[in-house]
Amino acid sequence: MDLITREHAWHALSFAQYNDPRQQLPDNPVTKSVTHLDSMRAVPILVPMLSKDDIHEALMCLYDPAELERTALASTIGLRSGQAGATLRRLLLDAIEALRPAGRVAPSASEFRAHECISMRYLSAMSVEEIADELSLSPRQVYRDLRWGEERLCEILSQRLASQEQDQRADSLADEISTLTI
Repeated sequence: MDLITREHAWHALSFAQYNDPRQQLPDNPVTKSVTHLDSMRAVPILVPMLSKDDIHEALMCLYDPAELERTALASTIGLRSGQAGATLRRLLLDAIEALRPAGRVAPSASEFRAHECISMRYLSAMSVEEIADELSLSPRQVYRDLRWGEERLCEILSQRLASQEQDQRADSLADEISTLTI
């Protein structure tokens, strides 16, 4: 997210908070990255806007840490070189595991199919045709399930990044409070 977008998002959030702190911001590209207010300080938590294309690019080089470090997703999240490839790989693998439906879900359910398609395509390196044969689906349905799964991965990663940002702010506030003397 560039600086201008952050400024606009900040002003939009400040205006909405001034009028009504519970007011939802409109869903547009400027404010889409604003996930929620930090309840401790009423400060917006800005999370980089992740795109399905960035997720797809990173998934395509999931097992190549050097290439993974150079993806747009690594720079969007703000990972630094060194262990960025391994860190991003762990984030993606955890998000794929979170995509697995909880409980007993029918194999025909879209959540189940999306998880299976994502796992087979990116973890097992199967082609779309092989996945279609394995799951008894058409290749077109496999593409739809892959797209839906990648969109869900964007949501999962965005939520996790927002909660990490909030935790970091809470920790810094706790550190700041502990340094104060009465």
